Amino acid sequence: MRVRSLAVRSEALSLSTGSRSSQDSYAGGRAKVAPGVPIVSVQIGPETTSILAGEDEVARLSVQLSLGSSKTARAFFAHAPPGGAQLEKAIAAVEEELMRVAAQVRGAQAVFIGAAAIQEILDAAGVAAAPQTTLTIDSVERLFDRFVAVCLGRPASQEGLPSSASFAATLLILRELMHHLQFSAIFVLA
Repeated sequence: MRVRSLAVRSEALSLSTGSRSSQDSYAGGRAKVAPGVPIVSVQIGPETTSILAGEDEVARLSVQLSLGSSKTARAFFAHAPPGGAQLEKAIAAVEEELMRVAAQVRGAQAVFIGAAAIQEILDAAGVAAAPQTTLTIDSVERLFDRFVAVCLGRPASQEGLPSSASFAATLLILRELMHHLQFSAIFVLA
């Protein structure tokens, strides 16, 4: 499967060795793919989203984006669930941060994320975390459509969705990441 990946200019973004969980996610993904095959690992944390990319055992690139579940929720969602206008502002900000890096890293053939970071999303989408779990863009889009309906007034309980602002922000970040960076699927590491 060919997957478009995140891209980063090292001089424009802060590079780091990545968080322990993002390194674990990269190592877990790397173990599932042949050496030399480019992969991306994503970890959505409370304050930042870590991106690691590479073709070898050690990631050649590690980037912290200013997107996190708590940070995004605090910045844009005055209440949970957010209203339509709050959601639109958050979408624009997340898109802008992602587009800042989108043209820089290319060629990932697999994208990985740790299950713990998106467990509520997996549960809400009806996807059980297992050693071979794959979350497709279609399942994320369907979940996001349900979430938008809640933002526009449908009771969250009717959709079976968590009502927390951090769930909303994590779903938004994951959806925008997959949608705008054209990841058709993301492999979930249990």
